[in-house]
Amino acid sequence: MKKHETNFLKGQSSIEFLTIFGIAILMATPFIISADTSINELRTGTETAELENTMNKLEETIRVVESQGEPAKRTITMDIPSSVDEASVVEENAVVYTYTIQGQQVNTSRIFENQIIESGQGLPTETGRHHVEVQAEDDAVRIGEE
Repeated sequence: MKKHETNFLKGQSSIEFLTIFGIAILMATPFIISADTSINELRTGTETAELENTMNKLEETIRVVESQGEPAKRTITMDIPSSVDEASVVEENAVVYTYTIQGQQVNTSRIFENQIIESGQGLPTETGRHHVEVQAEDDAVRIGEE
């Protein structure tokens, strides 16, 4: 009779353990979802700031090379985040980067006085660090990945 009681108590403690564990998971779910959302927002903010910083660096270099005139030339390092979809020169005087944030496409751009010409491999779009050459030519500035 004692053997039967012991087996019953083992089964009851297993069920109690599973019940307590299940309730703990249910109680922790909102915190896990909140933490995941916060991490995604932080990552998005970091990538946006990284691209803005890179665009500011490119803008400053283009303005310096423009002011120095031909044959001024500088090479900068651009850090491209994973959210970047494409980069282009628009209307010969604007650099536009298109990237995706939380499923929506967003543009960041810089407009310049002189003509901008893409050269070589053009503007980088692949994730990572890239060396971009900025060179003055007559009334234009030539930019492109080395």
